[in-house]
Amino acid sequence: MGYRAGARFYDLFDTKGNIDFYVDLARVTDGSVLELGVGTGWVLFEIARLGKQVVGIDTSPAVLEVARAKLRGAYAELQSHCRLIEQDMKSFDLDESFGLIYSASSGLQEVRAEDVPRVLGV
Repeated sequence: MGYRAGARFYDLFDTKGNIDFYVDLARVTDGSVLELGVGTGWVLFEIARLGKQVVGIDTSPAVLEVARAKLRGAYAELQSHCRLIEQDMKSFDLDESFGLIYSASSGLQEVRAEDVPRVLGV
């Protein structure tokens, strides 16, 4: 099942066991936060609850629409902290810096090892 067909079921299959790990990292990080492969936003929104400015990028318009619907609904109070952008993590350019960049899903598996430093801006 591709992301287009499976977007509405995405949260049922992703583990939520690592949310605390990323929230704890964000808590001790200065600056805004970027998630690569944000999916439906289930980690990013929890970081936004800390008051952090967060940006999530993903290539799938279908999962981003689910994330945007969640942001308009259950997470409406976080709208001023969140930006969701359709871009490819292998070639994005946001012209800004971040205190924390992470990928909570398997998104970085799609990036060749030699491209990881460029993707992470290091």
